[in-house]
Amino acid sequence: MLAQILWFGYTIAEVSCPTKYFAEASSINLSRSITYGFGCVLTSIKFRLAKMNLILSKHFPTSEIPPLTGVVHQKVRRQWICR
Repeated sequence: MLAQILWFGYTIAEVSCPTKYFAEASSINLSRSITYGFGCVLTSIKFRLAKMNLILSKHFPTSEIPPLTGVVHQKVRRQWICR
């Protein structure tokens, strides 16, 4: 999701929220963490290759305008179209 946000030119901002970590809520086994890590690396590679126009990806389309709605987003949509 973050790679697609960057792909479409949106700004990423941090919204902080209080978080509590404890064993029951934040444990992940080794197999799942390795799968997640490889997924992140694969997405990063696909993102870079698509940016370099070396691959076509349904996650990183070259001609699709991102779907935006609402008054605030209409200004962003016009700016995106005019690029």
